[in-house]
Amino acid sequence: MLDILPDRYTALITGASSGIGYALLNQLLSSSRAGRIITVTRQPFAIDDERVISLTLDATTDEGRSALNQQLAGQPVHLFFNAIGLLHDDARKLHPEKRLDQLNADSLQAIMHVNAFTPALLIASLMDSFKVLIAV
Repeated sequence: MLDILPDRYTALITGASSGIGYALLNQLLSSSRAGRIITVTRQPFAIDDERVISLTLDATTDEGRSALNQQLAGQPVHLFFNAIGLLHDDARKLHPEKRLDQLNADSLQAIMHVNAFTPALLIASLMDSFKVLIAV
């Protein structure tokens, strides 16, 4: 899959500090073809590699997406990988429901916001960075 990317490509990984996002970051860093890898995390995150630019922001908020868009300033992004996801959150008392009678609107709304709405809103807010790659 990565063979189709240009040499010195720019990748953007949201949710890069753990799990799948962190594994992808390490995979990209194992190649000399990556030019710049922009990581987005809610907590400060540092990787000792000059190709990595770490941004600390909350991409699930309008303010966070706006800050990311300003940081990119329309620069091309060749690979975008969203690894933000929510299954449970002890602080919000969100836990996977095991029965229909455990469903509640607030929990569903919080989970859908992170898992469904945020990826679409990220793509919409970053269109300037993707437009330069779309062949007309």
